[in-house]
Amino acid sequence: MSALDSTFSSSRRTSLPATARILFTLLERMDFGALTLTTPDGITRRFGPGGSVGALDGEVDLTLRDWKLCGDVLTGGDVAFAEAFMDDRWETSNLAALLILIALNQRALEVAFYGRWWRQLVFRAKHCYAAICISSRRRKGHTCWRSGVDGVASPNARRDPDTA
Repeated sequence: MSALDSTFSSSRRTSLPATARILFTLLERMDFGALTLTTPDGITRRFGPGGSVGALDGEVDLTLRDWKLCGDVLTGGDVAFAEAFMDDRWETSNLAALLILIALNQRALEVAFYGRWWRQLVFRAKHCYAAICISSRRRKGHTCWRSGVDGVASPNARRDPDTA
């Protein structure tokens, strides 16, 4: 029985969301460092062989605030992971160490943090559209017709007559 299996009874493991089980399976493949992950249920799991690797000394902690994050990371990759951090859906005591740990274990985690090719294409298109919108806004001296006050698309935003 591995350390991971000893953390949970079999009935507890089956109650995890499917996306969490997939993400945890990827984390089990880590070759370097150690990650202590706390689930939204308050249960702590440990992944990786441990030990110090280069600039990484000791364990890195990650606390998930909701289970939906697992699915978002599996479909959206590193962009979804970063957006979730900005939305305060996960936390860590040392962000730099967490990013180093992810980089060291890139091969094991690439499906989760780099996403599928079609998802990367969607994120790239969104990024290009946002850049065009911001450029247009600056050039014309007013907000883009698709943006609300905070720069996020709003269904109630007025259409700019110059771009119609």
